[in-house]
Amino acid sequence: MAKVVKIKTRYVCQDCGGVSPKWQGKCPDCGAWNKYVEEREPVGRSAERPTLFGDTDKVSRISDVDISNDQRLLTQIGEFDRVLGGGVVQGSVVLVG
Repeated sequence: MAKVVKIKTRYVCQDCGGVSPKWQGKCPDCGAWNKYVEEREPVGRSAERPTLFGDTDKVSRISDVDISNDQRLLTQIGEFDRVLGGGVVQGSVVLVG
């Protein structure tokens, strides 16, 4: 079944920028009358959750990624450490199947 996207609206005061989920005659922040205008709230994945790593839109070539400063933890399993490029990087997740 297709997911129905609900368009959310908010009301913004043109004088002070105060935001309200419903239209109000008088802005409670600045006291201005009839200054609210309807706006659509941003929708999509980026509006739902903040990103953990900052600017995720930037694309880099894998050859340009600097890994020289990554400290690796040796597992004492030679072949496993070799496959991981010299050990497990602290804070990383490795799926083994």
